[in-house]
Amino acid sequence: MISKSTLPCDPPLWKNRCLARPGNFAKLRLVPDKDADKSHIPRALKVSGGPEKTLIETSLQKRDSVVIGRGTDCDVVIQDLKASRRHCQLTRSPDGFLLEDLGSRNGTLVNGNKIASPMLLKAGQTFQIGDTMFYLA
Repeated sequence: MISKSTLPCDPPLWKNRCLARPGNFAKLRLVPDKDADKSHIPRALKVSGGPEKTLIETSLQKRDSVVIGRGTDCDVVIQDLKASRRHCQLTRSPDGFLLEDLGSRNGTLVNGNKIASPMLLKAGQTFQIGDTMFYLA
């Protein structure tokens, strides 16, 4: 029997789709998954904030850019007093989404640090505006 740990495959790129016969690793053939190389690109933005810590999710699949802030003209409106009217922007790139602070007063945090220039974010990463947490899924 072949265990997953003995196959020379990279699960994120090949999704464990290896074809092999037991004991015959010389004829191992990898079958690529056409969407596997895009698994690091976020498909949704999850927002957790407010006193009751409600979770809101919005799709990013058909959007090239998302502006986040308190202003009613923003794509994602948050009710956080520490957020600016137009706080930050997520812009699609080939490798994920670029997070850019739009000159907010309190800044945009990634891993607890204020960002000074646009930063590339991938699926699974979080960022924070005031008391509101964002998760890219």
